[in-house]
Order: sequence, then C-alpha cells, then structure tokens
Amino acid sequence: MNIWYYLEGDQKKGPVSRNELREMVISGQLPHDVNVWREGMIGWQPLNKVDLFDSGEPYDSSITDYSRARQSQVVAPFGYAGFWRRFFAYLIDIVIIIFIQGLLYGFEFFLTSATAGTITGVTYMGLSLISWLYWAFFESSSYQATPGKMALEIKVCDEDGRRISFLRATGRYFAKILSALILYIGFLMVAFTSRKQGLHDMLAGCLVIKNPDTETE
Repeated sequence: MNIWYYLEGDQKKGPVSRNELREMVISGQLPHDVNVWREGMIGWQPLNKVDLFDSGEPYDSSITDYSRARQSQVVAPFGYAGFWRRFFAYLIDIVIIIFIQGLLYGFEFFLTSATAGTITGVTYMGLSLISWLYWAFFESSSYQATPGKMALEIKVCDEDGRRISFLRATGRYFAKILSALILYIGFLMVAFTSRKQGLHDMLAGCLVIKNPDTETE
C-alpha cells in the first residue's frame, strides 16, 4: 500500500516508497504537484491533493487549511525560519560584510592622498557590489544560504521548495530596500505571517526554511 508511481511528462516512473517520494519532493527533484498513483487510487492525482504523510488517501481539496498544512510538510518539513533565527543569521552576515569593508578601506588607506577621492567613490561602489553579490550568490548557490544562514541552519527556497535562481536572489536582495523604507515593517512581517515571510520574500516568491540537511529538532 506504500508503493507509489509518478509521471515525468507522459512516462510512468517507479515504483518508489512513500518516503522516497517524499524525499524527492523535498530535495526539489519533483514538483509538489507531480501526478502520482498507487494501488487503490482512482486515477492519477497531483501530489498536493494526496495525503502522502498519512494513509496516502485523497482528501477533500475544499479543506484549504488542511491542503496548506500538507503542502507545508512537503516544502518545509522542519518548519519555517522565524524572526529571531533570521535576525541572528543576518548579524553574522553583516559582520562578514563589515570585515570585507575594512579590507577595502585598508587598501584605500595605503593609496596616495592625490587619488584618495577617486578611490573613495570606487570603494563605495565596490561595497554595494560586494553586498549584492554576497547575498545573491550564496542564496542561489547549492547551499541556498549565506554563511550566516548556514550557521543558523536555515536556507532560502522558492514557494515550491526549490533552489532559487541568481536573478530571483537578486530581486529578493533589492526588494529588501522596500522592506526597510516602510519603517522596517517589511522585515517585522516575518514574525506575524503564516509562513514567516517578509515583504521582500513575498515580492520575490521565496521562503526561508529550516534546513532539512542539518536540522535535528
């Protein structure tokens, strides 16, 4: 009863166990709405319309809260990262950025005063570039997390639990400007929204989840 099959295009794949199917979705190998079937089911059905984590029986899709709960188990099996965990991860990243900033200013210090003005402008541009690349590169990498997020065992994904692109990571980074402009309310939203999303997360279609590779809670 726990042997499952799934469709890739029109091709039937399997058999796989319920746990194997679950892990394939969590890792991003399969979308959460992939069509699945097992013995006893009437036809193929999208995974997000099947109670995979209990008996595997279809459930009433009109029960919105239940549907969302099951989708959350697939996308964020260890839960969403809360405000304070994300805050302390951010502090670690800021320390790293400040260290890089110190290196740039140290380099500038040894330059002649005749070129200092020009180099100062270049330095500020360099700091902005480094900050953008730091967050966008790490969050779109295979780690899906900056060093600060790795330390706090969280990572960034899209709303289906998949790794985000560099372009989307860039959009999320610059959307933080909007979160800050409205008296930082965009960041405080993390503490009050159901999926712990800030305004910048919502605009970029991203989630920050506890990392299933290292989370032990």
